[in-house]
Amino acid sequence: MDISVVVLVGGLGTRVREVSGGLPKPMMPVAGRPFLEHVLRYLALSGIRRIVLATGYKAELVEEHFGDGVALGLHVTYSCEDEPLGTGGALSKACECVGDWPVLALNGDSFLEVDLPAMLAFHTAHGKPLSVALAHVKDTGRFGRVRLDSTGGIVAFEEKTSAGPGLVNGGVYLMEREVQLRIPVQKCSFERDVLPSLLGGGAVGFVTSGFFVDIGVPADYRRLVRSPGTFLRAIGGRQR
Repeated sequence: MDISVVVLVGGLGTRVREVSGGLPKPMMPVAGRPFLEHVLRYLALSGIRRIVLATGYKAELVEEHFGDGVALGLHVTYSCEDEPLGTGGALSKACECVGDWPVLALNGDSFLEVDLPAMLAFHTAHGKPLSVALAHVKDTGRFGRVRLDSTGGIVAFEEKTSAGPGLVNGGVYLMEREVQLRIPVQKCSFERDVLPSLLGGGAVGFVTSGFFVDIGVPADYRRLVRSPGTFLRAIGGRQR
């Protein structure tokens, strides 16, 4: 896929300090490798070549491990925030490092198995500023539920109150330049401050039943470490 990717890897990870040992969340180990390395391998297997890592907290650990990305078959560059910018500010800053649109953006502390070429075709066909990959989960209570209209347009990002099965934001986005221009020139949250401005016609949901995991909660990270098989198979079955 001839498309640039921004991966957000700069968060402090305060909720997982008890299991992170002070590492950035995406660098926490799973099956002997940083979680982020598995994600980047998945992107490489999907045909991605150009990656911008949006770093912040302990950025040097990320850069020392991945370097220029050649070992993974990638071309990796870095966008390092001098002070915390939030997911919105970090994403906007990193997008200045790319020269083509749309941009694929994703969180470095979660993984959603998604057919990226199919998602790109979906995004192109719908012609909206933003496409969001949506994951089916058994309980939306921890994540917040996403509501769609009959055409696939996103009409609501609900708070973390609705339990039971449903669709959640999988943290994978295809975005046009217009979305970056909506991000305030200041510290902000992409999820809370930017996504709501795209409801009612600016965003569509690409629904997938692929494997989804978010390591932002210690219990979920521990489960993944104890039983990583499904995750590794989703990555591509080529881990060693």
